[in-house]
Amino acid sequence: MAQFYYPSQNRYNDPYQQRVATLGSAFREKYISRASNNITKMFGDNILVSGLDVTPSFLGSVITLQFTPGILIHDSTAIAITGTSTLDCNVSALADTTVGNAHLGVFTDFQYCEPADPITQTPLKLTVYHVSAAGVPTAFAGSPAFSATRNKLLVAIIDFTKSGVNVTACSEHPTVLVADQAPYLTVSGVNYYLRGMTSSNINFYEIYNDLIGAFLADGRMYLPKNANKLFNVIGSDVVIKGMEMSAPARIGLDTIRTSIAAGWAICDETLIQLSAVSIVDIDCSSLIDTTVGGAHLAVFLNYEHIHTAEANLAAVDLFHVEASGTVNDPFGRFKTRSCRILLGIIDFTKSGAIVTTCSTNQSPTLLVSGQTYYFRGLNPANINIPNLFNVAFKDEREYLLKRDYLMGS
Repeated sequence: MAQFYYPSQNRYNDPYQQRVATLGSAFREKYISRASNNITKMFGDNILVSGLDVTPSFLGSVITLQFTPGILIHDSTAIAITGTSTLDCNVSALADTTVGNAHLGVFTDFQYCEPADPITQTPLKLTVYHVSAAGVPTAFAGSPAFSATRNKLLVAIIDFTKSGVNVTACSEHPTVLVADQAPYLTVSGVNYYLRGMTSSNINFYEIYNDLIGAFLADGRMYLPKNANKLFNVIGSDVVIKGMEMSAPARIGLDTIRTSIAAGWAICDETLIQLSAVSIVDIDCSSLIDTTVGGAHLAVFLNYEHIHTAEANLAAVDLFHVEASGTVNDPFGRFKTRSCRILLGIIDFTKSGAIVTTCSTNQSPTLLVSGQTYYFRGLNPANINIPNLFNVAFKDEREYLLKRDYLMGS
């Protein structure tokens, strides 16, 4: 055994192995594979993330709906609508809301497909339908018939009143939560919730299953660094599952050994899977102990993302840390830029050069090299889930695959 260990692992969005567009592709620098877009499943599908606010107006029998730019997820595809969108519909022959309990429903119209040429991917459309009190959808002239396969996200519900053939009033349907559910339209027997806000569409509570189960289903997938910034929606330098430290044990007279379980972490904006147990040990014969000197042993996940053609492996390292935070580092391996996640703290007592006891320290923090490290990276500053939507789409629009991240209009 040794003081550091390279466990069996998969590193996702690592430049050593990755899926990118074919060299020479017009989109080589800008787009990555479809698999990356499955990351959106970590927080939901067929939901409106931001924008697409509607302003209705009318003239005679025609209702005009103008939508702001916005971001949505449809069919596990992140889509940015970068300009305003305007829809017109003539309701002269249709029942209104006041008398007929009918509504206008604006839906996204899109289905992800895998064409031979990504340029031929059908772009997203916004389509307005008249929905009767019985839930029967009617398409307006020039629009396709309603399709449950393509019309998955209800963007807006419009109420309107008529006098004869002319519209006298129209407005967005009030957004009033009922039993924590958004308003909905029933279309052909199916309830479509406004902006997709229903528990069946939102997976915040299933982050681990969707991210690790669906996105990484094939077990080995490497994607460009920029795509990996999408993990900022969860956080940075934090353990997300597993990687528990075992109870430390004495080996011989002067050595302490512990192990780190398999698990998942985000370190330096890279998702890392340790797929096997990591065992580390350290000779403590010449080291200051906890009882007398206030020192500790600290286990770190040691990784730094480096643009290199060689495999850049994550390691589990065991260091001796004095009470002042000074690291005894005979191998020159400790660097704050790579030792980012504290996996465990160990207290130990010695008699002369002999280790007499060792145990797990339950402190949530440890001062190391002038920096306060939080156990398993659970520093509130590292956790971004409360700001999920803002973080998820802040800087990533230039890096998603054209057929995954469509520029709608």
